[in-house]
Amino acid sequence: MAGNLRFRRANLVLEFRPRTRLQPPPPRLGNLGTDGHRTCLDRHARRLSALHNGHARRVEELVTRRTGELAEAGRRLHAQQAILTHAERIARLGSWEAKPGTGEGHWSAELYRILGLEQNGDGSLAALVAAIHPDDRATLQRALREAEERQSATSFDVRLPKAGNNSPILHFSIEAAPGPDGTAMLRGTVQDVTAIRATEAHIQYLAHYDTLTGLPNRTLWTHRAEQALAVARRHQLRLGVLFLDLDNFKTINDTLGHPTGDRLLSGAAARLSDCLREEDVLARLGGDEFVILLPQLNRPDDAAIVAQKLIASLTAPFQIDNHDLIITASIGIALYPGNGADMAALLKHADTAMYDAKNGGRNDFRFFTPDMNSRAFARLKLENALRRAIERGELLLEYQPQWEMPARRLIGVEALIRWDNPEHGRISPNEFIPVAEESGVIHAIGDWVLREACRQQAAWQAAGLRPISVAINISALQFRKQGFVDRVREIIQSSGAAPRFLELELTESALMQPTPETETQLATLRGMGLGLALDDFGTGYSSLSCLKRLPLTHLKIDRSFICELPGDTEDAAIATATLSIARDLGLEVVAEGVETEAQRDFLLDRQCRIMQGFLFARPQPAANITRLLEAEAPASTRA
Repeated sequence: MAGNLRFRRANLVLEFRPRTRLQPPPPRLGNLGTDGHRTCLDRHARRLSALHNGHARRVEELVTRRTGELAEAGRRLHAQQAILTHAERIARLGSWEAKPGTGEGHWSAELYRILGLEQNGDGSLAALVAAIHPDDRATLQRALREAEERQSATSFDVRLPKAGNNSPILHFSIEAAPGPDGTAMLRGTVQDVTAIRATEAHIQYLAHYDTLTGLPNRTLWTHRAEQALAVARRHQLRLGVLFLDLDNFKTINDTLGHPTGDRLLSGAAARLSDCLREEDVLARLGGDEFVILLPQLNRPDDAAIVAQKLIASLTAPFQIDNHDLIITASIGIALYPGNGADMAALLKHADTAMYDAKNGGRNDFRFFTPDMNSRAFARLKLENALRRAIERGELLLEYQPQWEMPARRLIGVEALIRWDNPEHGRISPNEFIPVAEESGVIHAIGDWVLREACRQQAAWQAAGLRPISVAINISALQFRKQGFVDRVREIIQSSGAAPRFLELELTESALMQPTPETETQLATLRGMGLGLALDDFGTGYSSLSCLKRLPLTHLKIDRSFICELPGDTEDAAIATATLSIARDLGLEVVAEGVETEAQRDFLLDRQCRIMQGFLFARPQPAANITRLLEAEAPASTRA
């Protein structure tokens, strides 16, 4: 067998052809018989079958693994798509893509929901443009065109057609990029930003407007005023700044409560707004302070005319919570260019002029003049001197006797503060008490008065003199300060004063419309043994229900109802009614400011038992009261 080896079995032929040279035959091959050939062929067949089956299994395993990997990738893709769809729904964010040439495109499910369209409807650019507000379609079309031409990105807001009373706001983001096949594609997102824009607008409103009155605040007013001032400079125009403050508003706030005060502020703001031109700017600076910008004034008198209108607009009573409230205003006027070259100076000078109007009697207006600065400086000096008056020992108390009639027996005194200033001499309380209240010094002064009056009462008691009551004035601010009752208790204990001979006089502004806390505070003071008097009765907003509910012991008729007695029929009627009401409620009445015998006789005829006034005695030092009490001692001993 020099050539190929061939074996035949039935129809099967195996042929072995060497690639290079014929290998020597296996040993003893020539001795194989038919069975040996058959065994060799079977072995080779089994080997070929095993090779075929192993390859098939490996292919099958590879296909199975790849199929599983593809299925897992599909599941992950589906899950990610679901997460993306959920995120889009939460963010109210839809997406889209389209071919600019044909306009054909694809939208996400959320975009259909945002636009209010049927799911899987037309996803073309034309449908996208048609879905938004007609007035904004040109904006979207222009943005699509520019993005395609410039291969750039852009973003902007458009509106949907109205849904109810509002038009939803959508924010579009568009970009151009090559698609998978290399052609240009437009892609973008659409987000419903209606709530976001509303929140942003509200933040802007809070930053620039007063939430109570709806007027511009200081920030917005200053911005507009600076713009108007720039125009006035450029065109050499006049400009006016009016600073308006409501007179005695704090009394109403303290008397009737902040909710009523807020409604009064809103009503006043509405009336003031009605007096102004469209180009004028009214703002609330805070509290009861307003400022008005009057651009392009023809003449200075125009500002005065506006001020008169503003004051007149507040004349009619405001009806709030069954109260007819009357409020007045003081106005200061500063003009450009005469009173300042910048807005800060104009506002400062208008404020100074306003205080001058207040000092002149309120319910009026003043133009700023240079000498007002000196008066404002003097007021500042007064405030600073008042802060040092206590530590320098410049304050003192005088006592005005209260008499039991008709026997004219001394039964009490009212402690009245006086200020002897080394530079200005004696300064009237009418001058420094308002400054003390505005500056907050009233708390320190009030505590000093209370402590000094208690010390003096204890001194008279220690001297063995007949006990008399000491009435002490308490300001509304002092009464409302946290811890007032504790300070009263501490001062009484440290001074050794007898509470049953102390009487706290509170104004109507401190007691009217009392809160549960106020009633508890008054009840605690009465429980300590102190008397409680309602001072200046009839000058504020007293109500009979409050008189009945509060634990008062005394009522003081204000001197304004006494001074015209007996000739003024209205004052006579008020005094008579007050005495009758007090008697029915079990309250003692003190008539203050009695200066004539006719006034005394009128009050005696109506059973007014306690009086004080210049007819009997002026306020005097404690030493004089001591002598009065000492003079009674022998008579008392004989009795």
